[in-house]
Amino acid sequence: VDGCPLAAYLRRLDFPEESRDRFRYCHLAELGNFLEHLVLDAGRASSDQLTIRQQRHAKSTRVGGVEVTIVGRSDACLEGDGGIEVKSVAADEFSALRSRSDVNAGRPAHISQCLTYCYLTDSPRWFLLYVDRNDARYRCFEIKRDVKWEKERLQELAQTETCIQTKDPPSPKPSPACYFCPFQRFCPAFGGSPQDHSPPPSDGVPPSSGEEVRIPAPKVCSNSPS
Repeated sequence: VDGCPLAAYLRRLDFPEESRDRFRYCHLAELGNFLEHLVLDAGRASSDQLTIRQQRHAKSTRVGGVEVTIVGRSDACLEGDGGIEVKSVAADEFSALRSRSDVNAGRPAHISQCLTYCYLTDSPRWFLLYVDRNDARYRCFEIKRDVKWEKERLQELAQTETCIQTKDPPSPKPSPACYFCPFQRFCPAFGGSPQDHSPPPSDGVPPSSGEEVRIPAPKVCSNSPS
Protein backbone atom coordinates (compact mmCIF):
# COMPACT_ATOMS: atom_id res chain seq x y z
CA VAL A 1 0.00 0.00 0.00
CA ASP A 2 2.70 2.44 1.00
CA GLY A 3 5.00 1.53 -1.88
CA CYS A 4 6.22 3.25 -5.01
CA PRO A 5 3.43 4.41 -7.37
CA LEU A 6 5.72 4.15 -10.39
CA ALA A 7 6.54 0.50 -9.58
CA ALA A 8 2.81 -0.25 -9.26
CA TYR A 9 2.17 1.50 -12.59
CA LEU A 10 4.90 -0.44 -14.40
CA ARG A 11 3.81 -3.77 -12.93
CA ARG A 12 0.14 -3.29 -13.86
CA LEU A 13 1.10 -2.36 -17.43
CA ASP A 14 3.31 -5.44 -17.81
CA PHE A 15 6.69 -3.76 -18.09
CA PRO A 16 9.44 -6.42 -18.01
CA GLU A 17 11.05 -7.03 -14.63
CA GLU A 18 14.72 -7.73 -13.97
CA SER A 19 15.72 -10.06 -11.14
CA ARG A 20 18.38 -8.87 -8.70
CA ASP A 21 20.56 -11.18 -6.63
CA ARG A 22 17.78 -13.76 -6.78
CA PHE A 23 19.76 -16.57 -5.07
CA ARG A 24 20.36 -14.50 -1.94
CA TYR A 25 16.75 -13.38 -1.73
CA CYS A 26 15.42 -16.92 -2.19
CA HIS A 27 17.70 -18.14 0.58
CA LEU A 28 16.51 -15.41 2.94
CA ALA A 29 12.87 -16.06 2.01
CA GLU A 30 13.21 -19.78 2.78
CA LEU A 31 14.89 -19.07 6.10
CA GLY A 32 12.23 -16.49 6.94
CA ASN A 33 9.43 -18.95 6.15
CA PHE A 34 11.03 -21.58 8.40
CA LEU A 35 11.33 -19.16 11.32
CA GLU A 36 7.80 -17.90 10.78
CA HIS A 37 6.38 -21.41 11.03
CA LEU A 38 8.56 -22.17 14.03
CA VAL A 39 7.35 -19.13 15.98
CA LEU A 40 3.68 -19.39 15.00
CA ASP A 41 3.53 -23.14 15.71
CA ALA A 42 4.96 -22.46 19.14
CA GLY A 43 2.33 -19.77 19.67
CA ARG A 44 -0.47 -22.08 18.58
CA ALA A 45 0.74 -24.77 21.00
CA SER A 46 0.70 -22.39 23.96
CA SER A 47 -2.52 -20.45 23.21
CA ASP A 48 -5.78 -21.09 21.40
CA GLN A 49 -6.09 -17.38 20.55
CA LEU A 50 -4.05 -17.84 17.38
CA THR A 51 -6.82 -19.14 15.16
CA ILE A 52 -5.95 -18.69 11.48
CA ARG A 53 -2.71 -18.90 9.51
CA GLN A 54 -2.12 -17.22 6.14
CA GLN A 55 -5.53 -15.64 5.71
CA ARG A 56 -6.34 -13.62 2.59
CA HIS A 57 -8.04 -10.24 3.05
CA ALA A 58 -9.59 -7.85 0.52
CA LYS A 59 -11.49 -4.57 0.66
CA SER A 60 -12.75 -2.22 -2.07
CA THR A 61 -13.75 1.41 -1.74
CA ARG A 62 -14.25 4.47 -3.93
CA VAL A 63 -12.01 7.50 -3.46
CA GLY A 64 -12.87 10.60 -5.47
CA GLY A 65 -14.75 8.55 -8.04
CA VAL A 66 -11.93 5.98 -8.40
CA GLU A 67 -12.44 2.43 -7.18
CA VAL A 68 -9.52 1.13 -5.14
CA THR A 69 -9.10 -2.49 -4.10
CA ILE A 70 -6.56 -3.56 -1.49
CA VAL A 71 -5.66 -7.19 -0.94
CA GLY A 72 -3.26 -8.89 1.41
CA ARG A 73 -2.38 -12.17 3.09
CA SER A 74 -1.56 -11.99 6.79
CA ASP A 75 0.73 -14.40 8.61
CA ALA A 76 -1.71 -15.13 11.43
CA CYS A 77 -4.96 -13.87 12.93
CA LEU A 78 -5.76 -13.67 16.63
CA GLU A 79 -9.21 -14.35 17.97
CA GLY A 80 -10.81 -10.92 18.41
CA ASP A 81 -7.47 -9.13 18.63
CA GLY A 82 -5.94 -8.39 15.24
CA GLY A 83 -3.09 -10.59 14.10
CA ILE A 84 0.63 -11.20 13.84
CA GLU A 85 3.16 -10.34 11.14
CA VAL A 86 6.48 -12.19 11.47
CA LYS A 87 9.74 -10.80 10.09
CA SER A 88 13.16 -12.40 10.27
CA VAL A 89 16.18 -10.09 10.45
CA ALA A 90 19.95 -10.30 10.88
CA ALA A 91 21.37 -10.33 14.40
CA ASP A 92 22.74 -6.77 14.29
CA GLU A 93 19.45 -5.37 13.05
CA PHE A 94 17.53 -7.35 15.67
CA SER A 95 19.67 -5.77 18.39
CA ALA A 96 18.91 -2.30 17.01
CA LEU A 97 15.13 -2.79 17.06
CA ARG A 98 14.37 -1.97 20.69
CA SER A 99 11.42 0.42 20.38
CA ARG A 100 8.65 1.44 18.00
CA SER A 101 10.72 4.47 16.98
CA ASP A 102 13.53 2.14 15.90
CA VAL A 103 11.07 0.25 13.70
CA ASN A 104 9.76 3.53 12.25
CA ALA A 105 13.30 4.54 11.29
CA GLY A 106 14.59 1.19 10.01
CA ARG A 107 11.58 -0.70 8.67
CA PRO A 108 8.70 1.66 7.86
CA ALA A 109 7.38 -0.74 5.21
CA HIS A 110 6.74 -3.32 7.92
CA ILE A 111 4.62 -0.87 9.86
CA SER A 112 2.72 0.02 6.69
CA GLN A 113 2.00 -3.65 6.15
CA CYS A 114 0.57 -4.05 9.66
CA LEU A 115 -1.51 -0.88 9.30
CA THR A 116 -2.86 -2.27 6.04
CA TYR A 117 -3.99 -5.46 7.79
CA CYS A 118 -5.67 -3.35 10.49
CA TYR A 119 -7.60 -1.56 7.74
CA LEU A 120 -8.50 -4.74 5.86
CA THR A 121 -9.77 -6.53 8.97
CA ASP A 122 -11.15 -3.52 10.89
CA SER A 123 -8.83 -4.44 13.75
CA PRO A 124 -7.63 -1.97 16.39
CA ARG A 125 -4.08 -3.31 16.33
CA TRP A 126 -1.61 -5.75 14.80
CA PHE A 127 1.53 -7.28 16.28
CA LEU A 128 4.85 -7.01 14.46
CA LEU A 129 7.12 -9.81 15.62
CA TYR A 130 10.82 -9.78 14.74
CA VAL A 131 12.87 -12.98 14.87
CA ASP A 132 16.67 -13.06 15.02
CA ARG A 133 17.90 -15.31 12.19
CA ASN A 134 20.93 -16.24 14.27
CA ASP A 135 19.26 -17.74 17.35
CA ALA A 136 15.46 -17.35 16.91
CA ARG A 137 15.10 -14.77 19.68
CA TYR A 138 12.11 -12.54 19.10
CA ARG A 139 10.70 -9.11 19.97
CA CYS A 140 7.14 -7.96 19.50
CA PHE A 141 5.77 -4.46 18.81
CA GLU A 142 2.14 -3.39 18.93
CA ILE A 143 1.04 -1.41 15.87
CA LYS A 144 -2.21 0.47 16.46
CA ARG A 145 -4.64 1.32 13.69
CA ASP A 146 -4.15 4.78 12.15
CA VAL A 147 -7.20 6.19 10.35
CA LYS A 148 -5.30 9.27 9.14
CA TRP A 149 -2.65 7.03 7.54
CA GLU A 150 -5.42 5.03 5.84
CA LYS A 151 -7.00 8.11 4.27
CA GLU A 152 -3.64 9.33 2.96
CA ARG A 153 -2.77 5.94 1.46
CA LEU A 154 -6.19 5.58 -0.18
CA GLN A 155 -5.74 9.00 -1.81
CA GLU A 156 -2.32 7.94 -3.12
CA LEU A 157 -3.71 4.66 -4.46
CA ALA A 158 -6.54 6.49 -6.22
CA GLN A 159 -4.03 8.82 -7.87
CA THR A 160 -1.91 5.85 -8.97
CA GLU A 161 -4.96 4.07 -10.39
CA THR A 162 -5.85 7.19 -12.38
CA CYS A 163 -2.29 7.26 -13.79
CA ILE A 164 -2.63 3.60 -14.80
CA GLN A 165 -5.95 4.19 -16.54
CA THR A 166 -4.63 7.20 -18.45
CA LYS A 167 -1.18 5.62 -18.99
CA ASP A 168 0.49 8.69 -17.51
CA PRO A 169 3.49 7.51 -15.44
CA PRO A 170 3.48 8.81 -11.83
CA SER A 171 6.61 10.02 -10.08
CA PRO A 172 8.65 7.43 -8.16
CA LYS A 173 8.66 7.31 -4.37
CA PRO A 174 12.32 6.85 -3.37
CA SER A 175 13.09 4.50 -0.49
CA PRO A 176 15.71 1.86 0.41
CA ALA A 177 13.53 -0.59 -1.54
CA CYS A 178 14.67 1.14 -4.76
CA TYR A 179 17.92 -0.86 -4.69
CA PHE A 180 15.94 -4.10 -5.06
CA CYS A 181 13.40 -2.80 -7.55
CA PRO A 182 13.06 -4.83 -10.79
CA PHE A 183 12.09 -1.68 -12.73
CA GLN A 184 15.24 0.40 -12.23
CA ARG A 185 15.90 0.81 -15.97
CA PHE A 186 12.52 2.57 -16.37
CA CYS A 187 12.92 4.84 -13.33
CA PRO A 188 14.09 8.48 -13.50
CA ALA A 189 15.90 7.97 -10.18
CA PHE A 190 18.25 5.59 -12.01
CA GLY A 191 18.47 7.59 -15.23
CA GLY A 192 15.73 5.69 -17.04
CA SER A 193 12.26 6.51 -18.28
CA PRO A 194 8.98 4.60 -18.74
CA GLN A 195 9.16 5.80 -22.35
CA ASP A 196 12.11 3.43 -22.84
CA HIS A 197 9.60 0.65 -23.31
CA SER A 198 6.10 0.63 -24.74
CA PRO A 199 3.70 -1.83 -23.06
CA PRO A 200 1.94 -4.24 -25.44
CA PRO A 201 -1.32 -2.90 -26.90
CA SER A 202 -4.49 -4.16 -25.27
CA ASP A 203 -8.21 -3.52 -25.14
CA GLY A 204 -7.77 -1.83 -21.80
CA VAL A 205 -5.74 -1.71 -18.64
CA PRO A 206 -5.28 -5.22 -17.20
CA PRO A 207 -7.17 -5.60 -13.92
CA SER A 208 -5.40 -6.26 -10.67
CA SER A 209 -4.47 -9.93 -10.36
CA GLY A 210 -5.94 -10.08 -6.87
CA GLU A 211 -2.57 -11.04 -5.45
CA GLU A 212 -0.82 -8.70 -3.09
CA VAL A 213 2.54 -7.36 -4.12
CA ARG A 214 4.84 -6.69 -1.22
CA ILE A 215 7.21 -3.76 -1.52
CA PRO A 216 10.63 -5.00 -0.32
CA ALA A 217 11.98 -3.58 2.90
CA PRO A 218 15.62 -2.46 3.33
CA LYS A 219 18.24 -5.22 3.17
CA VAL A 220 15.73 -8.04 2.66
CA CYS A 221 13.59 -8.68 -0.38
CA SER A 222 10.50 -10.86 -0.32
CA ASN A 223 8.06 -11.47 -3.14
CA SER A 224 4.88 -11.81 -1.09
CA PRO A 225 3.62 -10.74 2.33
CA SER A 226 4.73 -13.31 4.83
